[in-house]
Amino acid sequence: MDSVILITDQAVTLQELFVKLRAQWPKTYTNCMGRIVVEDGDNHLYVDVETHASEEYEPEVLEKITTMMPSPRFFGIDYRESDFVKRVLLGIADDPRIVVDNDEGTVLPGPAFVQKLREEPWWDWLEEFKRNKDKENGSDLT
Repeated sequence: MDSVILITDQAVTLQELFVKLRAQWPKTYTNCMGRIVVEDGDNHLYVDVETHASEEYEPEVLEKITTMMPSPRFFGIDYRESDFVKRVLLGIADDPRIVVDNDEGTVLPGPAFVQKLREEPWWDWLEEFKRNKDKENGSDLT
């Protein structure tokens, strides 16, 4: 599975995200591990509080995050289908209390991330990251 991180202020709770998600995707529920599960046909994703996420960031990225969100709370979204996670982010991330980290080098305030998704609906951040890595390694064939 791939992941996206929602970084919020402390006022945003897992319950608030659940309510927002359930309003748009009726097959949203909490599983036995306390994770939110969102289903839409064959697509599904999971949302959970990430208590140690800040420890995984490079210091300069964490500094950028804390500049945007001084007292951050982290929620991980695990997904398989990028079009589905994009629809979910369009539905919940257009909020000034949210910063989105696509886990591939893009960290933007929620409204800016949503704007990018609307302007570039074909955006494939996983492929973009791979191309950038290939360029860094000198194996870009384009």
